[in-house]
Amino acid sequence: TSMSLYTNITINITYEIYTKRGSFRGLGLDSWQLLASGSVIGAGSGVGTHIPSKHFLQHRDRNNSMTTIPPNTIQGFYVTFTTNDMNHDQTSMSEGEIMISNNDIDVLVGVGVPDYPAGATLSGPREWRGQ
Repeated sequence: TSMSLYTNITINITYEIYTKRGSFRGLGLDSWQLLASGSVIGAGSGVGTHIPSKHFLQHRDRNNSMTTIPPNTIQGFYVTFTTNDMNHDQTSMSEGEIMISNNDIDVLVGVGVPDYPAGATLSGPREWRGQ
């Protein structure tokens, strides 16, 4: 398990990554499962800031299985910094449209969440800026 996030800063940043089955729409943050959290040094503009695999929690989901994404399943992700330092790109694509795809996964256009922790305000559509 790994992920990289984009930020312009090169100082210590605190992040949280949540996930849930289905769309990111609806339900409050309490319906999300914390997937990873911690602090890392931002890699700066144009470089992915790697989230170490040891920061990902090794817990079981509601079905008592390790958190995986079964084939043909929609999985929502909420990725945030505790500050306003994450990069995101506006797009002319529509929310829910396939942004990038390969044989294993489709990444769909989503939205930005300008508040920490997640508030009711969403801004979009936004392209995922990470790996």
